[in-house]
Amino acid sequence: MGKTEIRRICILLVAAWILVCRMSVTGVSAKTVTDPQKKGSFIIHYYDGGNQSDPVIGAVFTYYKIADLAQNVTAGSFENGFIPVITKENGKMMPVSTDTAADEVAQAVQKAYRDMRAVKGKTYTGKTGKDGKAVTENMEQGLYLAVETKPAENHLPSAPFIFMLPFTSEGGDTWEYLARAEPKPVPCGSLMISKKVTGSAGEKGRAFHFTVSLGAKGSFAYIRSDGKEGSLKDGDTIELSDGQSVTVNTLPSGTRYEITEKEAGKEGYTTSVRNEKGRIRSKKTVQVVFTNRKDPVLTPEPASEAETKRAGNVMTGDSANLWIPAAMMSAGALVLTVLLRRMRRGRKQYEET
Repeated sequence: MGKTEIRRICILLVAAWILVCRMSVTGVSAKTVTDPQKKGSFIIHYYDGGNQSDPVIGAVFTYYKIADLAQNVTAGSFENGFIPVITKENGKMMPVSTDTAADEVAQAVQKAYRDMRAVKGKTYTGKTGKDGKAVTENMEQGLYLAVETKPAENHLPSAPFIFMLPFTSEGGDTWEYLARAEPKPVPCGSLMISKKVTGSAGEKGRAFHFTVSLGAKGSFAYIRSDGKEGSLKDGDTIELSDGQSVTVNTLPSGTRYEITEKEAGKEGYTTSVRNEKGRIRSKKTVQVVFTNRKDPVLTPEPASEAETKRAGNVMTGDSANLWIPAAMMSAGALVLTVLLRRMRRGRKQYEET
């Protein structure tokens, strides 16, 4: 084989290789944008009133993966697809997307994760620090449900929400692997109701009844001074005796309240109360104190038989004081008698002379 033929064969092989490469590239209509090995991070910014100088500290958030994320590029545009981690066949819900209502699926998602029935996703947690931020790193790509599973002190849980990691930038041409969220905190306060019974006739062991009116929906946990726990809602009644109290915790800030006592001002009791109605204050405990006082009724003792006889038929005045005018009358009569005698003696002497 001559040099010319060898040169021609090499040229044909190179041409064939180039053709195969072009055909393979032309045949790819879409390519995966997401690097399956690349992780993402999520940051919570948690402040009361949006003020960074008042951070919410110690709130714990749990992130439940509810779908895998399929990210493709076709004809230069992004398409987002979701592969449910929890499907209708193996547990609950779905399909899911960024438009899914978080509060509608939160309970089902948490139950499925507790049961661990065919759950393919993972959970991650974040806890807010002194700066009000919670940073969670090395999270898998996907669609997540965020739930505040342990609220901070003097706060109620914020509303759940859904986020995607990564997410498209504002221009829609790049992927962002660092997501952020600013949940709205729900500050709360407490309501303490106390009972005092005073007066020598007060019934210390008696149960008094109090109706609690609240301008908030739902049930709220309480603890009594004797350690017993329970819950109440608007319109419920509680019982308290002298020295007892009950504290209703985690009432939303601004909630209107009014406490009324069934026995107030009845059965010989005089009732005084402080702060019986008003609003719950953020991170404060409002103290409502009811005081019932009851003293014995004093009645005059009946007169003895001897005193009744001495009084005779006197119908007015005080018989015990009749001796005073009688003595005065007797003294007057005696003085008058003495004067008359002296006058008669003087006249007799005058006539004899």
